[in-house]
Amino acid sequence: MVSQVEEGEGNIEKRPSNLLATLRTFRILLSQQELEDILQRVQELKSHRPEWKNSQVARWYIRYRAGQAGAAGAVAALPGAFPGLGTAAQIVIGGVTFTPEIWFLLRQMAYLHYEVAAAFERDLHSEDT
Repeated sequence: MVSQVEEGEGNIEKRPSNLLATLRTFRILLSQQELEDILQRVQELKSHRPEWKNSQVARWYIRYRAGQAGAAGAVAALPGAFPGLGTAAQIVIGGVTFTPEIWFLLRQMAYLHYEVAAAFERDLHSEDT
């Protein structure tokens, strides 16, 4: 189902309704101050690496956020590395850590979304970003 059609630079871009819902969720997860901080960090990276293209800046943020998500998953799975007692602890702890881990990962995705948008010089305050 397509909920929005935009025309730009001769192309028609169709955005599925689930993508728009995701964008709205990301907007809820981050404050205006966090968006400003993202813009500042992206500009700092670009000033330190002026030879990098926008796609290289975006790739750096993708790798950075993937590393953070991987580290969070490794920490969450650590008790399961010990047979028997560790596995039992993982089952018990899993119920407690599931929500914070998902919250952390959703925020990481929101940060990544806006970091990549800022790398390509999109307006982070726009409803379409």
